[in-house]
Amino acid sequence: MEDASQSQDEDSNNNQSEDTKFELELYKSLRHEVALYLEKVPSLWLQKFVLVGAVIAFLITKPLSLPQAPQTAPLLANSTLLAMAVLAIPILAALLDAKILEYSLHARVISRFIASNFTTPPVLGGWEAYLWGDQGTPETVALVWLRSLTTVIVTVAPTIVLIMLSGMFTGEILHKQKLWTLLAGGVSLFYLAMTRYVWLQIWPPVSPKSQPHEIAQDYSRA
Repeated sequence: MEDASQSQDEDSNNNQSEDTKFELELYKSLRHEVALYLEKVPSLWLQKFVLVGAVIAFLITKPLSLPQAPQTAPLLANSTLLAMAVLAIPILAALLDAKILEYSLHARVISRFIASNFTTPPVLGGWEAYLWGDQGTPETVALVWLRSLTTVIVTVAPTIVLIMLSGMFTGEILHKQKLWTLLAGGVSLFYLAMTRYVWLQIWPPVSPKSQPHEIAQDYSRA
């Protein structure tokens, strides 16, 4: 009986050791994936910065009479084609924003999974909660939210600028300045509203917590 009991204990210890090793490898893999996704965000923002710079340079160097200058750019001589090309610019910027959002959401999902499933040692879940501003002192949460707000502003603001510039430039091309300026303003307001909605999905308003296991319990119920 003693030998059988000892054998069962050894099997149980071996299983626990295997589970611990698997959890450790899974944690390393998840954290590495989060790091890779977050590293892609600055590169996408740089692409948008280049796009904004190119648009501003185009608006400065190209006269608004370009549609009436077929000898300069035959393909752009048609005002409708030129307007479509200009309107495509903010659409491309919005697509870059969508890709940045995809990376951010994926990183957020992984972080929540880690916080709710890797509660031992508590520092693992605690770090994930600190990283996203879900717990900590008011000063810590304020810093995290300021960091996140800065990221959102530098991502959304260039798109808003492109929307407004494209609208005004299209209005000049089609000789409907007021209409296209109003349309651009309406689209910009809608874009800001969607940004606010997404912000609340990623960073919902929560009261700061001090214990990592409280965050894990909240995630488990979500």
